[in-house]
Amino acid sequence: MQWHRLDNDKMQVLLNAIKGMGGSSLFSMQSSEAKCMRLPFLEDVLLYRITNNVSLPSFSMDFVGNGSQFYYLDGTFTPLQKAFSLSAPELDVLNLAAYLQFYFFYVIQEDGEIYPVYERTPIPDLDDQNIHATNQDIPDNAYVFDITDETENNFKAECTLFYDGGLMTGSLSVTKSGEVEITGLKPLFMGTSSAFSETSKDQLT
Repeated sequence: MQWHRLDNDKMQVLLNAIKGMGGSSLFSMQSSEAKCMRLPFLEDVLLYRITNNVSLPSFSMDFVGNGSQFYYLDGTFTPLQKAFSLSAPELDVLNLAAYLQFYFFYVIQEDGEIYPVYERTPIPDLDDQNIHATNQDIPDNAYVFDITDETENNFKAECTLFYDGGLMTGSLSVTKSGEVEITGLKPLFMGTSSAFSETSKDQLT
């Protein structure tokens, strides 16, 4: 997945939508660039980013939308819920890792910055700098991503999380409507044996 620059007509639609919802006046056709990215778990909704390249520092806002309706990603689950009303998420074992990375990037948790750490990131350019490629010293074979259970309505998974400044193994419950709950945490100690199964490796390719 990668960003694609919007043409002028599509960018103008996004600018009009931002102004219509009382958004920032910092963006204009002359000073800004807009781009979009397809997401593997949504059919008709894209991720949008508009950036003012003239301001110092540069200023960006991210949205999810279908090209005519846009929802500002404000750190809560609400804009995702609204986007999912336009296009229901299609979560499966192949795109669950990508969804979790997207979710933790855009939904701020009560405990602060939390994000999954994968051996190969499924959304490499999500923030153009990729904070998910952690600088932490992760021991070899300590990456975790395993779907431990799948039912009609939800998944249960384990993955390595950067949590509260350290690395943890997180047990997660993920509903097929996109809600995520951390149900358990344990330290990821140096020398932990790999829980990164061959099946899971295929999911992140």
